[in-house]
Amino acid sequence: MDFEPTQGILKKHIMKQILFLILAAFVLASFTSEAQVSLKYKWESGTTYRFKANQKDDITMSAMGMNMTDIFNTETVFSLKVSNALANGKAEGILFIESFKVTNKSGATVASLKDIPNEALKSIVEVDTKGKFTFKKIVYLIVEDGRNMLVSAEAKAGQNSASGSAQVGDQKLSVHAEFDPKSGTIKAGYSMETVKKPALKTVKVKKDAQKIDVLPLAFLDMLVLPEETITPGSSFQVKMMEYVFTTKAREITNDIASLDLNIKTDRSQGSSTDQMDNMMGDMGSTDMGGGMSMDMSGGAPKTDINGDIFYKFDINKGIFNNLSGTITNKVKGMGLNMTCITTLKLILL
Repeated sequence: MDFEPTQGILKKHIMKQILFLILAAFVLASFTSEAQVSLKYKWESGTTYRFKANQKDDITMSAMGMNMTDIFNTETVFSLKVSNALANGKAEGILFIESFKVTNKSGATVASLKDIPNEALKSIVEVDTKGKFTFKKIVYLIVEDGRNMLVSAEAKAGQNSASGSAQVGDQKLSVHAEFDPKSGTIKAGYSMETVKKPALKTVKVKKDAQKIDVLPLAFLDMLVLPEETITPGSSFQVKMMEYVFTTKAREITNDIASLDLNIKTDRSQGSSTDQMDNMMGDMGSTDMGGGMSMDMSGGAPKTDINGDIFYKFDINKGIFNNLSGTITNKVKGMGLNMTCITTLKLILL
């Protein structure tokens, strides 16, 4: 098992994940057309569903006279093991990591977890027939200067990610392993046995610590199915602030439903940053010291999100089949200009 993080790179990588989660909240909410097919997951007790997720982030960024370009490839293999299928269609079980790896454009490993004992890194979950996951225990990484720690914690109501479960200060956490941030080697006092059976310890979490979800939770959020029944050609649109989400049931062939999601940015009716833009309009450039300045005249940073995602769902088996697509995030303002082109792929193994 290896963990070889680079602090600055991981912070940028997590920022893209946060932007991606904004999209996930609106995916496949419901259709308003007349119905023919109701999409539902058919969970079976004792069944293990294995998934492979690939995410490629192609990043270009400039700020305060500095430029950065990089590509991050994240590959995760994880499984959902259903222990109990309930009468109401819900299922109880565990999500566990089989492998996790992040590399940059040079091929260097940014972070990785491999050779993990079966079901060692597990999150306890409940999932309903529409694919909505409720986490009862979450596994995540705490990344700080001088230490990198793999931990798990009980999830509170409505908290399905590391950002929701990890707080600043002293916390009672199950510590699976701790790594040297430079060499990536596991520290003394930890072993594969502690990974499988972590000890409950009081951990002091610093304010600037990064909490990183090991499970690809953004992918899971995007597997939520329409609440209503659908018919081929039906579509649904929702607008949140300056973002428009359009979902279409493209076709249903041989018990496979194909669904398309389009995301676009539309500021024709205004922007969520208009009020801040007015406050900052006359500020001009701000001296940052050391010969650097930040241009404030363009107003608050604006994020443009545009892209297409394609899904396939096996109606007869009641299980997701695959997902693929590309999303472009562009952030511009206050001296920052960043573009991240994210390519996504998730398949059922």
